[in-house]
Amino acid sequence: MATQIDKVRDFIRENPTADNKTISEKTGVNIDSVKAYISRDLKQGRLTKLENVDEETNQTVRFLDYGEFMSNREAIKDAKEYKKKIYRQMAQMIYEAAERGEDVDNLVKASREIRNTLERIK
Repeated sequence: MATQIDKVRDFIRENPTADNKTISEKTGVNIDSVKAYISRDLKQGRLTKLENVDEETNQTVRFLDYGEFMSNREAIKDAKEYKKKIYRQMAQMIYEAAERGEDVDNLVKASREIRNTLERIK
């Protein structure tokens, strides 16, 4: 389940010119929380704020960009999903071997080594 800040970040990523009110309405996150999340991410360098003047309307347009932060976040999420998939496959292999009456000691040892290796993936 996505946290409130994840909802805000995902919405901004898809709608970089959205204002705080729109972000709040579309994500269901209180507007004060939206402002706090944006402010914190700006201060921590996760988020970049760009402003441009629209030549036709002469209005300032805000553009928010998570850039590399979101790419890194997605890579971490993908790595976690990959690890879960491998863990499930290892458990299934051990279970099936046990069901067939095979000695599973070597499989258990190998799965521990694989798990230790995967844990080093950040």
